[in-house]
Amino acid sequence: MKLISYFNGAIIPFAVLFIVCFGVYKKTDVFGEFVKGAEDGLKTCVSILPSLIGLICAVKIFRLSGLMEAAGLLWKPLEKITHFPSELVPLALSKTFSSSASAGILTDIFQNYGTDTYIGRLASIMMCCTETIFYTMSVYFSPVGIKDSRYIIKCTIFGMLCGIAASIVLAGAM
Repeated sequence: MKLISYFNGAIIPFAVLFIVCFGVYKKTDVFGEFVKGAEDGLKTCVSILPSLIGLICAVKIFRLSGLMEAAGLLWKPLEKITHFPSELVPLALSKTFSSSASAGILTDIFQNYGTDTYIGRLASIMMCCTETIFYTMSVYFSPVGIKDSRYIIKCTIFGMLCGIAASIVLAGAM
């Protein structure tokens, strides 16, 4: 186990050293390229910042307004048919926008229902089988200027629903 720990601690410094040595071997201005890459990274950060701020505000407003809990109450009649607890609707909704917000909701679920219950297991599996759709789209699409995303949104929401369905099956099998 200590060998793996040492390996994990050494791999990043080794990779950096290898890149620098390879750049020197190829007679490349390593520091100049590093500065250029840092500049490009900063431009990317500035270009995605407005969409990230919008997403953070939207999630906060959605959560504080009580709409997440209202969605759970609206789901209550479908709970027996779908085997998806209404307590997890806020988690499913928040996961599409923010992984950190959904992690907070997951912690609340663990505190209220436990980790080794159907709801706890389903929530855990669902966190692994779903993606933060709108966050990912804002981070990857804004810098390259993709404007038309209607098919992508439909496909990713379908994929998220498939992940939730797989979570229900897996949690039910446990």
